[in-house]
Amino acid sequence: MWDGFDKRKFPRVKLRCEITIQPPAPPGPINSFTQNVGAGGVCVILDASLKRFAVCRVRLELGKDLPTIECDSRVVWSVPIGQAKSKKTQYDTGLEFLGMDPEITQVLRDYLENLIPSE
Repeated sequence: MWDGFDKRKFPRVKLRCEITIQPPAPPGPINSFTQNVGAGGVCVILDASLKRFAVCRVRLELGKDLPTIECDSRVVWSVPIGQAKSKKTQYDTGLEFLGMDPEITQVLRDYLENLIPSE
């Protein structure tokens, strides 16, 4: 069972935050919530598929006492997932942050590390 913390290069923490994604082509801005967040990117569930490697602009709202993160991101995966109770297809989508200010990256890392329970 996943404990909310992933052991990858940029570990992810299970965290629900508001995110706005501006893809390079229609449908226009997409508002959603993150499934998990790491210093290197986020995972979101979307109603529309984004093209792999597409560069999108993201705006991530971590909380009222933290800076809003705005940067470019690259779609690294978009996998269709079915909903058991409906015929609607959604897409598990991974976005990698690009060119984020190093100071903001450190704020994000510090915030995520504080969310990890001490063992």
